[in-house]
Amino acid sequence: MNRIIKNTVIVSISHYRNAVSTMLGFLLCLTALTMPAPASAAEQIWPTFRQGLVLRYPVSDEVNKYVRHYQRNKLHIERTTQRAQPFLYYIAQQARRRGMPMEVALIPMVESAFDPYAHSSETAAGIWQFMPVTADRFDIDRTWWYDGRRDLVVSTQAALNYLEVLYRRFDGDWLLALAAYNAGGGKVNSLIRRNRKKGLPTDFWNLELPKETRSYVPKILALAEIIRRPRHYGVTLHEIRNESAFEVVYAPAQLDLVAAAELADIPLSELFYLNAGHLRWATEPNGSHNQLLLPKDRVASFKKVLAMPQSPAYGRWARHTVRAGDTVSEIAAKYQSTVAIVETTNQLRKPLQPGQKLLVPAATKPLLEEPLLALEHIKQSRYARTLRKRTGHTVKGGESLSMVAQKYDVQTRDLARWNGIRPHETLHTGRRLTVWKPAKPKTVGKLVRYTVKPGDSLYLIGRRHNVKVADLRRWNNLESQRYIKPGQRLRLFVSG
Repeated sequence: MNRIIKNTVIVSISHYRNAVSTMLGFLLCLTALTMPAPASAAEQIWPTFRQGLVLRYPVSDEVNKYVRHYQRNKLHIERTTQRAQPFLYYIAQQARRRGMPMEVALIPMVESAFDPYAHSSETAAGIWQFMPVTADRFDIDRTWWYDGRRDLVVSTQAALNYLEVLYRRFDGDWLLALAAYNAGGGKVNSLIRRNRKKGLPTDFWNLELPKETRSYVPKILALAEIIRRPRHYGVTLHEIRNESAFEVVYAPAQLDLVAAAELADIPLSELFYLNAGHLRWATEPNGSHNQLLLPKDRVASFKKVLAMPQSPAYGRWARHTVRAGDTVSEIAAKYQSTVAIVETTNQLRKPLQPGQKLLVPAATKPLLEEPLLALEHIKQSRYARTLRKRTGHTVKGGESLSMVAQKYDVQTRDLARWNGIRPHETLHTGRRLTVWKPAKPKTVGKLVRYTVKPGDSLYLIGRRHNVKVADLRRWNNLESQRYIKPGQRLRLFVSG
């Protein structure tokens, strides 16, 4: 890839120096996916990231326009770089290994704002927004259980492979490669041939590209300019350490994701955010794609539990013989599954027949709706430290949003966000509201004071005292605290 480096020229862009600096926007109040101590400049990714921003381009009004746009929307940059926290180091590292300019690592900022659950109306998915046909071309698996387009490692490798193909196709011109990533190689190629016939230049700036692509590349270049000099533009970049935020853990069999989150002692929403490629309550049962991305400091303890005989991390399957009068809903309830899962797993097309054999995935924990965790709940609370149970509320005459929020012990602003309405909006009688209600703490049993020992986790403490991790968190107000520490005092309500 040395040829790539030789074809990129480091330039300083001086025509932005007269832009007016503005005050920093208000600080983000979202809880970060990881909670490291503040990093010094040397420990952050941004200094080395800037060194890799090497694409040259002529003075462009279009780039200037998007620099000003991002200046006006600095909060978007702050939020996007926060969302990028667990992903950016990996992407930058992989791009650097291939000799690529760091501008390619900014593609997800434009494509998806680093949201692994991003899904376009054109059926593109994941942070790299792969279309199904392109995913098939680069061997990205898509099944009922799994979508590799939303898998950070798989989609990043495929995206960089695709960019290398485009770079070679357009003779080492990265701006054309970026344009082709958005518009397609065939479209860019046809416009180049048209310009050649007319005797016109064939670089990016002189092609009659689609409107979206005309803005796509300038957006990436504008983001690069702002990242070079964030203080100059009054923009705050979220602190991201210059080290991997996760480690890949491989398992020999299907993993129950609800149990895995509990065993790794991380919120389920965090597990799903890091592993958005898994679409169901478990990894695939056929043994493929059983890898999980976990925070580095959770891996050692998780591997120990994974190695235990009959580890609760693995999925369980039940063989059910249909009896007269059985219904799919009754069978699903018996195994803590859902009707959709039983029907899809067994490809049910006709009514059940006595004696029929069904294979039923039996989750180790009760399943939530849609399935496990509602997509909107993940997107709105992707850094949440506790799960809530979904319920509905029908508005009665005279009720306001704050009254409903108080009834369910939730914040008014959260209730408004869950339902896509303004906090002070008037509610009409009969309207159905979605409420994510916090679970009630269970305090039945004898109070025990427990001092956390080195090597302890909530899972191990709960297993030792026969109590649930969720209860441990509630009893000790640990919803906003990721991990427990040696010497910490816990309250347990132990029965018997």
